[in-house]
Amino acid sequence: MKNLKEKLCSVVFTLLVLVPSFAGTALSVYKEAVKEDTAQDSVAYVQKQLAKADTPADRRSLLFFIGTLQEQLGLYDDASLSYAQAAGIAAGDAAGMQKVSSEQLVLN
Repeated sequence: MKNLKEKLCSVVFTLLVLVPSFAGTALSVYKEAVKEDTAQDSVAYVQKQLAKADTPADRRSLLFFIGTLQEQLGLYDDASLSYAQAAGIAAGDAAGMQKVSSEQLVLN
């Protein structure tokens, strides 16, 4: 019985610690955000998830996504801040997200 418990603990440990988490990927956050009822709700959801972003690339892509939504809502000052924050992150694009260069972010 003890051996079974040790094996079970080992499996749980592996699943919780060693297997990478995809909960904070930009793509997973994006997919959940687009399910929100309004664009404002999507922006609020993504802003809450920013701290949980897995990588700088995920954070950069999420800030670009927020900026795009803010721009479409006519919140140009907010969009400008989001784009500037994204441009300040030295990372590439997150997997599965729209590709955007730092130069494009600055122009936005």
